[in-house]
Amino acid sequence: MNYLEAIQYLDTFTNYEQIPPQSAEVGFRLERVHWLLDQLGNPHQKFSSIHIAGTKGKGSTAAMIASILKTAGYRTGLYTSPHLFDVKERIQVSGISISEQRLSQLVDTIKPIVARYRQNEQWGPLTWFEFFTVIAFLFFAGEAIDMAVLETGLGGRLDATNVVTPKVCVITSISYDHTVILGSDLASIAKEKAGIIKEKVPVVVSLQMPQVMEVLARVAKEKNAPLYEVGKDICLEGKIERDRRHRKQSFSAIGRLERYERLSLSLLGDYQVSNALTAIGVAESLKEQNIPVSEKSIAEGLSQTQWLGRLQVLRERPFVVVDGAQNKASAAALAQAIPEWFQYDHLLLVIGISKDKDQQGILSELSRIAHRIIVTRADHPRATSVDRLAEMVDPKKLAGKFSHIDEALHKTKKMVSTGDLILVTGSLFVVAEAIQAMQKPFTSAQEKARKLLGF
Repeated sequence: MNYLEAIQYLDTFTNYEQIPPQSAEVGFRLERVHWLLDQLGNPHQKFSSIHIAGTKGKGSTAAMIASILKTAGYRTGLYTSPHLFDVKERIQVSGISISEQRLSQLVDTIKPIVARYRQNEQWGPLTWFEFFTVIAFLFFAGEAIDMAVLETGLGGRLDATNVVTPKVCVITSISYDHTVILGSDLASIAKEKAGIIKEKVPVVVSLQMPQVMEVLARVAKEKNAPLYEVGKDICLEGKIERDRRHRKQSFSAIGRLERYERLSLSLLGDYQVSNALTAIGVAESLKEQNIPVSEKSIAEGLSQTQWLGRLQVLRERPFVVVDGAQNKASAAALAQAIPEWFQYDHLLLVIGISKDKDQQGILSELSRIAHRIIVTRADHPRATSVDRLAEMVDPKKLAGKFSHIDEALHKTKKMVSTGDLILVTGSLFVVAEAIQAMQKPFTSAQEKARKLLGF
């Protein structure tokens, strides 16, 4: 099986969007993952792990933790979702994505076992994410990694990754997302995320709203799991210093074990500092389990962390900034961060949002900082139509609607001056297409688009 055939085979499996909300308990079943892993010799038990759930900041926090561990000398696996450009990005070892050849080989290995399962499908049909998670575990075991940093795909309690017994559990900021599956109130969503908490396994928790923290604290107590909170056990000391010229920020922190001075981050926004504090809490929890992580490794790991599509500057004069804000809370954080980090005359918002997201909530937050708005959509079946999205935009600010990112950027370029800022956001799919149009190595078609854009 070659790579294209492997991807085509994977795409025959159920995606979570196709599972009716009322059937979530049937649609998401850990029994399937346990069965597959058992048939493969339980590869997930052959390495240590850190397990991360939450609504915002999972990917950035996972990247920070993985960078710290790599700097500390550990062979580190990283499993995240979604990807920006290529599905291989989801599975990495020491910063290098799985190869096409290796992914294809692993699909070939698992395929006959899946065929046996499909003869009766005792626990319902296998999903794409479950299959891909098993691929990741099998790959990590084969690579003899020391530690895997695992990000949940959806929720926590019934997520395919929730078959590990990690060294540390992590809950990043929780807000509204996937409400038809996880619940319509924050307490219900928090309960699903808290489903990753294991008996006596330390839990590091990012800043949370009170009703969320109440749920997490209760579950941690029920599981006899030591609970460490950002803002209480790992705290920011003093103010965040912003270096706008070099696109860096620095801060000091006090943990339970050490004081950390002048830590540097190239990921921008106050919320990234909160994510960094969470990562420090994880490092300290590992140290308490006799897994050494030095202060130097923490500092260097944080300073070297890169995570594409998060407040990323693609161009200057005018600024072109992309960010994958996909819910109301993320959009609010982005709306706060943009004027803190950039000086500009006018902001033109280029936005496309997926159908399953809080479109009105995202628009309401970002419209506050936008002078004009262009509506677009990603080349993806989940994308909201431009006509539907345009109906939600203030007519006084609506500057156009375009069904392709290239066209939207071309139009935007004609509307701004060098002192302005173009913000592309609303969906990681939109962000990925914007980056590809302006930054990646170009095919002939992309080169034509780049010249058209004038960048």
